[in-house]
Amino acid sequence: MEQFLQKIDSWQRNVFIFDFDGTLLNSEPCHFLSHKKVIEGLFPERTFTREDFQHFVGKRDVDIYQEISTWGKIDKEKAIKDKQKFSLQMLKKKDVKIFDYFHSITKLFPDAHYIIASNQDENTIRQVLKSKKIEDKFEKIYSMDTLKIKKDQFLKEVKSCTSFSPKEIVLFEDSISILALGKSLGMKSVGIKNDINKDLKFDCDLVIDCTKKDVLGKVNSVESMGLVDGPGIRYVVFLQGCMLRCKYCHNPETWEIDGKSELISAKKLVDKAEKFKAYYGEEGGMTFSGGEPLLQPQFLLECLKECKARGINTALDTAGVGFGDYDEILDYVDLVILDIKAVDKDEYKDLTGQPMDRFETFLAQAIKKKKRFWLRQVIVPGINDDEKHVKALKKFADGVPNVEKVELLPYKTIGVMKYKDLGIKYRLEGVPDMDEEKCDKLALLLK
Repeated sequence: MEQFLQKIDSWQRNVFIFDFDGTLLNSEPCHFLSHKKVIEGLFPERTFTREDFQHFVGKRDVDIYQEISTWGKIDKEKAIKDKQKFSLQMLKKKDVKIFDYFHSITKLFPDAHYIIASNQDENTIRQVLKSKKIEDKFEKIYSMDTLKIKKDQFLKEVKSCTSFSPKEIVLFEDSISILALGKSLGMKSVGIKNDINKDLKFDCDLVIDCTKKDVLGKVNSVESMGLVDGPGIRYVVFLQGCMLRCKYCHNPETWEIDGKSELISAKKLVDKAEKFKAYYGEEGGMTFSGGEPLLQPQFLLECLKECKARGINTALDTAGVGFGDYDEILDYVDLVILDIKAVDKDEYKDLTGQPMDRFETFLAQAIKKKKRFWLRQVIVPGINDDEKHVKALKKFADGVPNVEKVELLPYKTIGVMKYKDLGIKYRLEGVPDMDEEKCDKLALLLK
């Protein structure tokens, strides 16, 4: 986005003309569905497919229903009004978004002239702009139905219509032919790639790809000032979902991927974390934990990329149990905090309910990427609280390169009540908290 804004700024133009439907709004699907609803009502005996309407994209309603009238006798004026009514209902919905680039431009150029030139009727345009709370951004709306000329003719006569010359204008369009015309007239042209035109070839000065959808993640909880989940002060994100069912898990509410959680985009999540950046110092940053963060790989990757773009240190607190391809994720991770459930395969299976294969796959990829490691193991009375297990952990750690720290975490019963609330049997019932002094003595064996 920053490079895009720099490019626009370098053009030194202060008039912006936007198409309404496929450029300012991603509204072509709304219009398609509206046409479909009206036309199927006019001809209930026919069966229609999307291809029947595909060539209507970008055409004025009056031209579309002129063509439809050749299929059979219809009331064209009523059909157009019905279509516009249905479109308006859908365009007002929250999920029809104003593209981010528009808000960025209005912030960068607060005193510029903003104009809409559209085949859509002016009443619909104004009502939608009002519902999106951006009506005041536009000083003029040129509806082609009002002007009685098509958009290509409007562009050719733009100075007489708007008082601005083509060389003052940046044109935002999704129509390939209109973009080429604007460019030939001396306008700077910005093509908006959307779901309708994404496979076409653009002839313009700049292309914005709006086909990329926000990746949303499920976040169980966050800790804004964490002190134990990586170096320095950390913004810790606990993602929803985990394949393992560890006997001692104290966060069973994070197991189910569809469990209670907040749905949020990577950008918004990192925006929240960035507010605490002043506290991070040289070592602090953002830690992604869980649950198991690797179960939301696309969202995790987007978050990590956002962090690196903003200079935020990243740590991945994981049991290494995801879907198998971690190369790109690891490229954006500064530190891997690896939870070692057990180093013996049988004990691992007994403790977690899963085989050790996924863990080994992750570890191999992280080693290959030469990642820095912190290794951790929970020490549970009667399970692994003896010299044999700790020495086995040390031997395992000695075989992993770039290990900066190995920690023993004393088992706590703090999660027992959660199991009761969730109606889940707690498999370590009666096992007391691990004696912290004994745990400290076992830790000496790691030296």
